[in-house]
Amino acid sequence: AASIPGSIQVENCLCNLGYAGLPGSVCLVCEPGTYRENNELYICENCPLGTYNVDYAADHHEQCLQCETNTHSAAGSGLKRDCVCNTGFSSELLYPPADAEGENGPFYVCTPCVAGSYADTANTTDCSLCAAGKFSTTEQAIDESTCTECSQGSFASIAGLTICEQCAVSTWQNVEVAGHLALPCESCPRNSTHGVVGSYDVFDCKCVPGLEEHATASMFSCELCRASFYCPNQG
Repeated sequence: AASIPGSIQVENCLCNLGYAGLPGSVCLVCEPGTYRENNELYICENCPLGTYNVDYAADHHEQCLQCETNTHSAAGSGLKRDCVCNTGFSSELLYPPADAEGENGPFYVCTPCVAGSYADTANTTDCSLCAAGKFSTTEQAIDESTCTECSQGSFASIAGLTICEQCAVSTWQNVEVAGHLALPCESCPRNSTHGVVGSYDVFDCKCVPGLEEHATASMFSCELCRASFYCPNQG
């Protein structure tokens, strides 16, 4: 604290900037994350959102340093590591060399989530993968809703894909099976085939010449032509 010459009472002793306390009272140092630059205020103020300050007895708001790109901090942050990665990024805590000039302890480095993944919480160490049966082309995704279900006739059998694979020629997708969008497509029934890509109807499959179709409501089989008959075409 200090006072002007000729002061006659303890209340004339005012806390220096960087310290907080009422006139004439004990002066407490402003902790990291705070500062006092206004003689009219007797409290330490918090550094604003998105900044940090590692200094004791900070006496100016410019001692609150801006967080790195893609990071944020709460008001009153007193460490560089308080600047945590935003959603849409994975984080890694790095420890600078002890003699690194200008560094203030460990800090987070943020890596954007690649397409097929997302991070819906801040400062997560790993981006979450879109589930099997879904895909995403969005980078730095911040929500699971960016993962889109595969369309019928296509599938994603593993997590984290950016595109769904269409059912190949002579295969089809049974949409009645639970989780079918995450399962490989089924082959056409024995002795049948088709030239369709992305089929989800078993009746796209046609029996090969020489066999005839014996169908039920949801499936069919290919049977040899009976004696004295012939079947020249598919189906």
